[in-house]
Amino acid sequence: MKLWKKLTAAATTCALAVSLAACSGTTASWIAKNDNMTVSTGVYHYYLANAYYQASMKVSDYSTSVFDQEIDGVNGEEWIKAQGIQSVKNLLLVEDMMNEYKLKLSDEDKLAILDQVKTQWNAQGVQESMEEMGISQDDVKTAVYDFSAKNTTVFEYLYTKGEKAIPQEELDAYFQENYTGFRYVLQSTYKNYQSLSEEEMAALRTQFN
Repeated sequence: MKLWKKLTAAATTCALAVSLAACSGTTASWIAKNDNMTVSTGVYHYYLANAYYQASMKVSDYSTSVFDQEIDGVNGEEWIKAQGIQSVKNLLLVEDMMNEYKLKLSDEDKLAILDQVKTQWNAQGVQESMEEMGISQDDVKTAVYDFSAKNTTVFEYLYTKGEKAIPQEELDAYFQENYTGFRYVLQSTYKNYQSLSEEEMAALRTQFN
């Protein structure tokens, strides 16, 4: 949670500067949408702030703005913008796949998400920091917790029931080849605080064998 307090000023500048360059106007309430979802600018700001933090971990000169340095061979500001847009694309893709495969989050998942969002939002300084970057509580829920739960749901479906499902016989063969079950029994090699004699040790080996 301290991360958001620390990055508020820089990330606010990042979010506003980069998002305004990507949107058609300063009053845009959304950054992207398709038939299944509309992604708000607040969600995009969250992804930009996260990308800014990642970028700050990649640069070597901490005395110079991240925006003015190269990251993976790309200008810092462009790198942050690309990461933010890619996160938005991932969000839309997962939502599309949830719809395509007719998947839904369970009531238990939804309650857990609400609890997690509330806990984060109410942590010291988080709400203020987020709101300064134009990020609402619902934006955090969508960008992080909903996405994570839906991404896991899609993954589990694809690899258990969907097109990437692995046949049970392959799973069985893999575990039989790579994992070994065993049982062990402990036996002290001391008696009355003295090491066992060679004869006693030999007797124990015979017993265990």
